[in-house]
Amino acid sequence: MKLLIAALIALTIPLPALSAEVEIRMVQAMQSDGLWKFKVTVYHPDTGEDHMYNSLAIFSPDETRIGYAEISTPSVGAENVTTQVLNVDIPEDFDYIIIRGKCNDYGWAQDGVMIALR
Repeated sequence: MKLLIAALIALTIPLPALSAEVEIRMVQAMQSDGLWKFKVTVYHPDTGEDHMYNSLAIFSPDETRIGYAEISTPSVGAENVTTQVLNVDIPEDFDYIIIRGKCNDYGWAQDGVMIALR
């Protein structure tokens, strides 16, 4: 079993008025029996159902979505939210994956977080 942990430390404090994209703060990745499980902690200033963090995806190096989790309710006032993406089949020849969060108002975060797998 492989275990990978990447802690991402923000150098600035996110300001709700300025920060609309989903910000990935920490990733834990585990491989078991050929499938990967990702626990991803994000920050997003949810204000309600009209502006909320609503999904998280794992992308291949060529930007193909290979894993996905949908979030159905807003987390207004939450400092961080942790989401799991389960049973992700990642081919052996991938050196890294990209993780992005999505807000229903602003779309997919422009900058994803790259996680090295080797």
